[in-house]
Amino acid sequence: MAFVLTSGITQSSLEDLLKMLAIILPADSILPQTKYLFNKHFSKKSFSLNFYCPTCYTLLGEQLTCDNCEEEFSRKKLCDDQSYFLSVSLESQLRHVVERMQIGKHLDYRNNRDTQPNSVCDIYDGKMYRDLLHSTNLSNDYAMSLCFNSDGVPVFDSSSFSIWPILSTINELPPLMRKKNVLLTGLWFGCTKPVFATFFKPLVDEIRDLSANGFQWMLNSTTCITSYVYCVLCSCDSVARAVMQNIKQFNGEFGCNWCLHPGERVDKGRGTVQVYPAGQSHELRTHDTMIQDARLAHQLKTIVSGVKGPSIFMLLPNFDLVNGFVVDPMHALDLGVVRQICSLWFDSCHHAMPWYIGNSIPQIDKKMICVHPPSNITRCPRSLKTRAFWKASEWKYFLILYAPIVLKGILPSKFYRHLLLLSNSAFVLLKENITQLELFHVSQYFQVFVEDFEKLYGKPNMSFNVHLLLHITESVRNWGPFWCFSAYTFENYNGCLLKMFHGTQSVPLQIVNSITRLRDIDSLALSTMPRAPDGVSKVFCELLDGVCDVKKFCRWQDVVYFGVGKIISLSLYEKSAIELILRKSVSENAEVYQRALIGDQVYNSANYSLNKIRNNSFSMVNNMQPVQIKCFVKVTCEDGVEEAVCLVAPVLSEPAPSISSKCQKSGSSICHILSVLDIHSNQVNAVKPSSVSSKYVVTQIEDSLFLSLLPNNIERH
Repeated sequence: MAFVLTSGITQSSLEDLLKMLAIILPADSILPQTKYLFNKHFSKKSFSLNFYCPTCYTLLGEQLTCDNCEEEFSRKKLCDDQSYFLSVSLESQLRHVVERMQIGKHLDYRNNRDTQPNSVCDIYDGKMYRDLLHSTNLSNDYAMSLCFNSDGVPVFDSSSFSIWPILSTINELPPLMRKKNVLLTGLWFGCTKPVFATFFKPLVDEIRDLSANGFQWMLNSTTCITSYVYCVLCSCDSVARAVMQNIKQFNGEFGCNWCLHPGERVDKGRGTVQVYPAGQSHELRTHDTMIQDARLAHQLKTIVSGVKGPSIFMLLPNFDLVNGFVVDPMHALDLGVVRQICSLWFDSCHHAMPWYIGNSIPQIDKKMICVHPPSNITRCPRSLKTRAFWKASEWKYFLILYAPIVLKGILPSKFYRHLLLLSNSAFVLLKENITQLELFHVSQYFQVFVEDFEKLYGKPNMSFNVHLLLHITESVRNWGPFWCFSAYTFENYNGCLLKMFHGTQSVPLQIVNSITRLRDIDSLALSTMPRAPDGVSKVFCELLDGVCDVKKFCRWQDVVYFGVGKIISLSLYEKSAIELILRKSVSENAEVYQRALIGDQVYNSANYSLNKIRNNSFSMVNNMQPVQIKCFVKVTCEDGVEEAVCLVAPVLSEPAPSISSKCQKSGSSICHILSVLDIHSNQVNAVKPSSVSSKYVVTQIEDSLFLSLLPNNIERH
């Protein structure tokens, strides 16, 4: 079953496969011999068809009659015209995750996590989330809140056909787990964009019921739990956000979703463009003023302060129509400001401008080759000549990790200092632990960046994305660091949806059925795989996760060693360092490894043979000191107990580029890029594996070595 759903074979290929297996297996085998019997092993219909009027897009009732158009439709005609969308029960999916997948026990993560006073470490530290704890049942044990998203996904290169899924994640799960359990609650398809008042109505109705009455599920098959569910947060791009709020788009007057900046039309090229000049502050929108403007717009049949009328999301319980939406860093920053400013630097149409460095692309590319990221970053740096094909994550890492190094000495000084404001600020908002003081400083930095952007690059380049930087810090203050709500999780899942159908017929039905079957396999595996032979469970995991198992490894305490260990005799310095950290004597012989998994992070030694492209050997120890890992050691103590330690070489370093003098007045130091002065390779220190934390990106340019700290250990893209 796992092979069929993950390998992408067609239904006819499935039938041929079953026939071949029937020939090989004994006659009394329980394996289904036909496609029909195979499909019977999965859940029945798990979705609902929601028909709408093809003229006015009003959701139709059971009688299939449109009250607006006073027209009655037949089910066959609506199906033929594809005037319907799919919805999947949110309650059934939540019950599957928390009960059948046995993930419900992790819903108390928010109460058991490590916290820091006066810091924002996760969504639970956000102002809006804390307010909801006092005003709703969200404070109850096992209550759930959702972050949702909807965006268009082109399906075919040769047509405008696209799908618009409604995706959700459960905020109360641990960070890595919430990203692995994305829920699909709706699917619109066709050549037109969805009407959100129609598309979201089934979900809004279900949320209203779940927030008032909750749903029941079994914890550990013994305890009945009632969980209340709230939709509290939406992360999407600016185009979808404006439609959801039912306000003007960003290219119209009063197009900002968070303030009443009117914008301005200015000449650019052969036409005009809507810009958002800096300087004066503008009144912020609130939930109450949005509702007032919507009512007034509905009564007067006109647009009021950019608001066109009521929004379907006004019906969501405890959802803030302004602050319930966030500035998504993927669209606004990575694909927005960063890509825009790079086009100003490198596109030949700006060759006469003082910031233009397009002629230096070969020189910059030569430096980019010298960047060796750790395995946390899935894409190695690519040439700037291919920037038209860069993914959002490539723009992100270029901003915070690569650009401050490779553009130094090439980008004119005033533009370079301006870039560092953005780079350092974005890094802070990506961290796992952000202090309130850092948030205050970052908001100041963005204010300075936006004001200087207009002075440096001109008013015609003051795009909406640049303006959004003034609101992005408030999104973090309300809902936690960037990784809590960025659209990367949803965009990754959209890519998975495109692999769940074959051909051009009934695409949405194929997608929903594939998702349902994968979930059935997951829950079936929980009961069957523990009893299966090791070889069977190994192949199953490889098929379902898409990751090949490591052939040779051994686990000791909280460390997984890869490869075959080598027995060596410890030097006097190594033995002394290990005894100092363990506080007891150890044997002279030890087992040494070059690669290990500590927590969920893979680390390599400095001598690991595959460090040429990627480098996992530089790390931070005890959240402060950079080191280079020499090897991973398993030693035997005098009392017979085996212990795991890491031997490291201290790295002498200093902060590399400094931020502009205007921001130095604030007294904040947030530089995350170090210039290495020396690696004391002859000096040996021993550390416990638990003290090894964040990794560094290694950049070796001629005789200069730079270490760029990864902002967090959660994101993988």
